[in-house]
Amino acid sequence: MRNSRLRSVRVALAIFLAKIRLALSNRVLACVFRLASKRSVSRICHQVRVALMQDFVPYHVGFQHVSRETILAHHQTMVATELLTNGREQVVLIADGTYLFCQKSSNNEFQRRTYSQHKHRHLVKPMIITASVSIWESS
Repeated sequence: MRNSRLRSVRVALAIFLAKIRLALSNRVLACVFRLASKRSVSRICHQVRVALMQDFVPYHVGFQHVSRETILAHHQTMVATELLTNGREQVVLIADGTYLFCQKSSNNEFQRRTYSQHKHRHLVKPMIITASVSIWESS
């Protein structure tokens, strides 16, 4: 992603983060960031998503971004190795499925999809796989 005459990379990322964090409409974001139309906001968000998927995700998220040897050498504690493995060459991964509380959203579809009738709250339950020294492998 490059700077253009209408916006910088920094502003594009700010628009994208405001969109996902605040759930504001494209029209409101266009007004806040002084853009010509809501279509500009939509195009910028699409460009940021594509750039993140090309330049960030492959190098920082998922199983392919770090080798087994790197996890063994730098991201596994001695305590995890001694307690949970039979030998030195086994990798310890932790799978965590904790519930996360979601604040009330103006998006009605999101509200309906996240409501838990058992817990009587709006929740999401991501499955996070991590090494013993907080390097995310997958979510």
